[in-house]
Amino acid sequence: ILTSLVASNLILLIAVRVLLGAAEGLTYPAITEFIAHWGPVMERTRIFTLMSSCNWLGLIVAYGLTPFIMESLGWEAVFYIYGLVGFVWSVPYLSLIHISEPTRQAE
Repeated sequence: ILTSLVASNLILLIAVRVLLGAAEGLTYPAITEFIAHWGPVMERTRIFTLMSSCNWLGLIVAYGLTPFIMESLGWEAVFYIYGLVGFVWSVPYLSLIHISEPTRQAE
């Protein structure tokens, strides 16, 4: 969402994109740590495989939809729509996943 808001200022655009990349760089280590502590031992590989596969599936869907969104609504809409999808996704995620001690099942 910020990308389209700062697109007219090159320095701000670069700063926002660098910060976004730095934040996204933490995603896989954080997910791996999460699965290692909270996933059942016999299911960890399956959980990580499913997560990785869904990540690639999401990219494929986004790459397929982006040209249509740009053609019909403009390039800025891509950032607003995908940002909105991220916020909508975070609501059930944050309500189901919370910081707590690992369960005995994960050991």
